[in-house]
Amino acid sequence: MILDQGGKLLTFRRSRLANTIGVSSLAFTADGQLILVAQAKDNVGSPGLIAPSGSGALEPRDVPQDGTGLTLGDIVRRGAERELREECHISEQDIEVSAIVGHGRWVSRGAMPEFCVVTLLHLTSDEVLDRAVRLVERPYVTEVLAVDLAPITRWNPKKPLAMLPEEIRGSASWPLALGLACLAQSIVDQSWPLGQELMQRLPAQRQRRPVREGA
Repeated sequence: MILDQGGKLLTFRRSRLANTIGVSSLAFTADGQLILVAQAKDNVGSPGLIAPSGSGALEPRDVPQDGTGLTLGDIVRRGAERELREECHISEQDIEVSAIVGHGRWVSRGAMPEFCVVTLLHLTSDEVLDRAVRLVERPYVTEVLAVDLAPITRWNPKKPLAMLPEEIRGSASWPLALGLACLAQSIVDQSWPLGQELMQRLPAQRQRRPVREGA
């Protein structure tokens, strides 16, 4: 159901699998830390692993009834921000801006399409971590983390996990690795609209600080 007779991925048009579109967000705080989510062991997508700031799939509510003029990119950003708000207990007002940085296909989940979004927050890392995980999200989210990434000069899309603190690299989920690889590619693109602002939040030389955990 995933590959054709030649061993190549089936196109979406030919696939008989569920038409699900995955969306993930890498959210950076005002003080330059990346927010991550530790998934519960019963989570379907990445059980027991470290996931992006928000991750899940598009839902019908991500397309408003009067959605005239919305592009696929608009809908993807809406879905990614919704997942982020739900899993990290933040509001629309806490989000500054979001931009898609890439997409791939999650082969072990039926080659599901997965879009990666980078989001800049108005909140500091302490403000995010001070918010308890919502009761409805506790079956899926065990804790929220705020981490420093490696200096930008060491970002490599071929080695995305090396961007993370060493103590959590072995627990990174596939969407997190994909998002980091896409981010490493985007940061060197001078036309990427969020590049300059993100770089201002991430000092070129920073000392590694311990991973901090939220409620």
